[in-house]
Amino acid sequence: VLTHDMMVEGVHVLSGQDPADIAWKLVAVNLSDLAAKGAEPVGVLLGHMLGDGDTRFIDGLRDVLDAYDVPLLGGDTVRGHGPRAWGLTAIGRATHTPVPSRSGARPGDLVYVTGA
Repeated sequence: VLTHDMMVEGVHVLSGQDPADIAWKLVAVNLSDLAAKGAEPVGVLLGHMLGDGDTRFIDGLRDVLDAYDVPLLGGDTVRGHGPRAWGLTAIGRATHTPVPSRSGARPGDLVYVTGA
């Protein structure tokens, strides 16, 4: 099971937000997508735009990956101008057969939010 999410500064995260918190959010949204498909994480690939606070981002990334026992398998870094952007691909192994589908959603179904 594969999932990928992007985050852009000023759109998905606040400008000036603690980079450690950005790393946590980036990993958490991807692991949540794997969980929704009944998959256990195998690892992640990171796309990281270099800039201020990289040490804090790495600290937060290490903490969240350690907390969920998920390895960083690789990725890429770039330097750019303007708002920063981050991407993460999470790779998971299906734990159910068949893999749960999201195609059954219907108007009136309930949506559950698990956290702020």
